[in-house]
Amino acid sequence: MKRDHRGFSLTGTKIDRREISEAGRTEARGEVSAAGLTQDRGGFSLVELMIVIALMAILGSFMFYGLSLLTGQYARQCANDLSAALSKEKNYALTRSASVDCYMELTLESDGYRVRYYQPINAVVTGTRDDRGDEDVFVQAEEEKIGRKNVSIECTFDDGAGGTLGSPQTFAEGDTLTVVYDRVSGAVKEAYLTGADGADLSPAGAKCREITISHGRTYRITLHLGTGKHELERVD
Repeated sequence: MKRDHRGFSLTGTKIDRREISEAGRTEARGEVSAAGLTQDRGGFSLVELMIVIALMAILGSFMFYGLSLLTGQYARQCANDLSAALSKEKNYALTRSASVDCYMELTLESDGYRVRYYQPINAVVTGTRDDRGDEDVFVQAEEEKIGRKNVSIECTFDDGAGGTLGSPQTFAEGDTLTVVYDRVSGAVKEAYLTGADGADLSPAGAKCREITISHGRTYRITLHLGTGKHELERVD
């Protein structure tokens, strides 16, 4: 078989150069089109990326809240802080009080639960004055937040015979539990609940003997009124 200098056969089927050129152009257009299509399908736009990040953040926040509810994190923290607050106020009564007893207040406010510690004015030199009666003048020595608003706290009252009196009272916004410690023995002299309007919510003037803290899990603080000691335990 003879070939010319361009490598084409000089005999046999005749090859049309125009067909080869047209086929090459068609193939090239197909490759370019496929490459462009592949590039379009392979990436995300900025808007799509922002939407994905926002959805991941929302799902993450729900997972964090569900985990904290499942483990009772907020209830446990609030119970531990309240237990520490009771111990602190009792210590104030035994070591810093002078002529009158010390007391603390636990109040549910718009941003959560807050504890305020009060001492006689002759025991400290700074603080917020709080007149309680004609002679007893106290100062607010400290204040701290101990729990979130979504935590539920309720008081169970003592009937004076080792039992409970009435139904437990659940804190509403503005309610305050006042615990008074004896300056000599450290015993709980008073533990009463009042509403936002100052009305007494304790049945028949009974003392609070149990404080229950709940949010996912439940914890209970039992007050031993005669000694001023208390116990913290998880009940579920």
